[in-house]
Amino acid sequence: MTSPNLKFGDFEIPWTPAVRPEDETNMHPYKKREPGTRTLSTGWTFATGRRPVSKEMIFDEMVEIPLRDGVKVSLMYRL
Repeated sequence: MTSPNLKFGDFEIPWTPAVRPEDETNMHPYKKREPGTRTLSTGWTFATGRRPVSKEMIFDEMVEIPLRDGVKVSLMYRL
């Protein structure tokens, strides 16, 4: 695709083609997410200095939740 000639008054707007989400060769700064489940044990912390988890919990990533009208909503995290 050729770049369009974009202008705002006399100001030229540079054109950079975007990377499609399906293209996994150049996803920076994004990471490919895979559905998964893991158990966070009591005392687990996200980073040093953060409050630890008080009870063991199940952590789901990339969960699809079907709504009543048939639409599926995708959540990144669910505890």
